[in-house]
Amino acid sequence: MGASGFEHKRTSKGILSVTHDGRVRIANEVEIGAGTNVAKGFHGRDTVIGDQTKVDALVHIAHAVSIGARCLIAAQAVLCGSVIVGDDVWIGPSVTISNGLKVGNGAFITIGSCVVRDVREGERVTGYFAIPHTEFLVRMAKSAKTRPNQGSF
Repeated sequence: MGASGFEHKRTSKGILSVTHDGRVRIANEVEIGAGTNVAKGFHGRDTVIGDQTKVDALVHIAHAVSIGARCLIAAQAVLCGSVIVGDDVWIGPSVTISNGLKVGNGAFITIGSCVVRDVREGERVTGYFAIPHTEFLVRMAKSAKTRPNQGSF
């Protein structure tokens, strides 16, 4: 809790580590599971976990991440640096959210998704790389029809 994040720069003098100057702020009724890493803030921005948010085991919350209230973050999720998560968001097991993205209020990110674009409020995304969930299901159904011996989804 509160360790420096992974921020390094290649220079002519070698690799230099960047100092993390922020804090970790944890609101009321937050639960954080075993083995979870919460990096401290960076560049004047704290890492924040909002009221009543529940974080499962083995989650990585990188520097300057801001998580809203009443979020549920399942095991082995990775929130890269400066991600902003709204309120009432579900982040499924083994989800990765790339640097600097925004996840809107009420969004739902399904198991194992790799998020490389902002997720709109109330949107449900799935896959690698994550797309709207209904589009994912349509693609899976089409795929199953073209490969009938592979089973169905």
